Amino acid sequence: MTLVAATSGVVVAHQFVGFDRAPLTATGGESAEVPINLHRTDRVTVAVDGPGGGFTAVVVDDGDGQATVVIDTAATDSQLRVESGTLRQVTGDASLVPGEYELSLSVQRGLGDTTTLTLTEPTDGRQVSLPAVVGGLLGPLVPVAVLAVAARATRG
Repeated sequence: MTLVAATSGVVVAHQFVGFDRAPLTATGGESAEVPINLHRTDRVTVAVDGPGGGFTAVVVDDGDGQATVVIDTAATDSQLRVESGTLRQVTGDASLVPGEYELSLSVQRGLGDTTTLTLTEPTDGRQVSLPAVVGGLLGPLVPVAVLAVAARATRG
């Protein structure tokens, strides 16, 4: 996608950056991926603001027009890394707690983008299905019921 503005016969192409998908969601204790597209620039400032603070980081693209900021929400240090680029000038605290965050992208001369990142509470890993609960409650009765049905089927 190219953004071009024409005024008095002069064509001016702007730098712009945008999120590859939005809004973003992740689960606490896992990595949150923030995919970014860069056009006519190799540098973008990423700002994250939400519950308990936020951070700002400068990301430099490796030349392919895309970068992904990865926020490791379980890490106690080095929470940020960049795939397909380089991370520079991080300020603030990148440790994120569950909640909703505003993410913004900006470039020196051009158009940026904003979206939200929703970080949900981690689950404890235990899942209970209704059949397991019913089977647990009626477990002793199920074999009796099955035997009674089987006995009727063999008699008739």
